[in-house]
Amino acid sequence: MLTAILASTKDLISSKEFPGGPALYCSQALKYLGFNEFKVLTSKGITYCYLRRLGVDVVGLGVGETVFDIELSDGRTLKLISKSFIDLTNVGNYLSNYLLISLTMGEVPLKTIKELVRGREVVIDVQGFVRSVDERGVVFNDYSRFWELLKLECKELVIRGEEYEFPPICRGSKVVNCVPNDDVVLIITNGSRPIYFVRGHELGVLEPLQDIYGPTIGSGDVFTAVLAYEYLVRGEDLVVAIAKASTAATLRLRGSTPWFTKDEVDLISYKVLKTYKRIVY
Repeated sequence: MLTAILASTKDLISSKEFPGGPALYCSQALKYLGFNEFKVLTSKGITYCYLRRLGVDVVGLGVGETVFDIELSDGRTLKLISKSFIDLTNVGNYLSNYLLISLTMGEVPLKTIKELVRGREVVIDVQGFVRSVDERGVVFNDYSRFWELLKLECKELVIRGEEYEFPPICRGSKVVNCVPNDDVVLIITNGSRPIYFVRGHELGVLEPLQDIYGPTIGSGDVFTAVLAYEYLVRGEDLVVAIAKASTAATLRLRGSTPWFTKDEVDLISYKVLKTYKRIVY
């Protein structure tokens, strides 16, 4: 069983409101793949209600969503309108040995995260931990916070993020400079560009599927969810899990519903897997 601590958001795009956030996109991805051994912990709101209707095993802890105003005309600019909190005060009965943690704006304090992950196998999306806001409410990345994640005391820790969410000295193949020990795996994605990941003394590189285009909102969440389930719950090899996660995230761009099927992801992911390069350093 995978316990997924996931932020819910309300996204304002062109003056229209949309439910969003990791809780929405991670849950949908796992349901489309037919994976049911997961429980979502999130705050109560529109997304929470939608997930209940979808048949997701979801627990509401805290009230409301984090609200972003998203500007898509020139790249993607986030402006924080309000921030929610996921209340994990009495969460012990809901936790399993496998955790997925994906936040958007520090909805759970790092101090609490440190206590929850101790001794567990954990996949974390870096975005919700490195984000900060300026005086106008515009979101930017504070890379000093990244290093605190590397200090988490887990049985195994997998950290995934987009390249711009990692400190500059850790980007691309330079990610080998930033892994603290053999119990930490770092994975960097960057759209259709190569995926870099490091575990132990090995640097891996995979090429995502090409020539599939569409809105990218939620694709990173899809990657993280599929990675966590395949690697932690199903026990897939890390490289295979990353290839499947990348395939699902890319197929999500098509915008069709369902985004993909398990058979489709399993079959097409072999194209990604064949690009695998391993470098021992």
